[in-house]
Amino acid sequence: MGESVENFDDEVAAAANGWARGTSLEFAGNELTVAIPAEEPRTAHYKVVSVHQKNVRLGVAKNDGKQEDLRIVLDDERSLRWMLDDNRSVVMRRQ
Repeated sequence: MGESVENFDDEVAAAANGWARGTSLEFAGNELTVAIPAEEPRTAHYKVVSVHQKNVRLGVAKNDGKQEDLRIVLDDERSLRWMLDDNRSVVMRRQ
């Protein structure tokens, strides 16, 4: 479950934190379900593309047959950061 965001501009940080708290990633086998506020949850197959220390890159299948890149930094066994770009992230805690 999302907890907060990092490296967002002050004028959007409060709204981004609220959005983050309504966001979740659920892994089940080779399927990933992403739930984002105001959208229907989406489920897709994923595969691990690369792992380097705590950095994990997943390839998530899109409906058009292409693959979307999802980057995660594993902070510890209960928390991770979903990297939205090189600087901004969503901090998530395991439930």
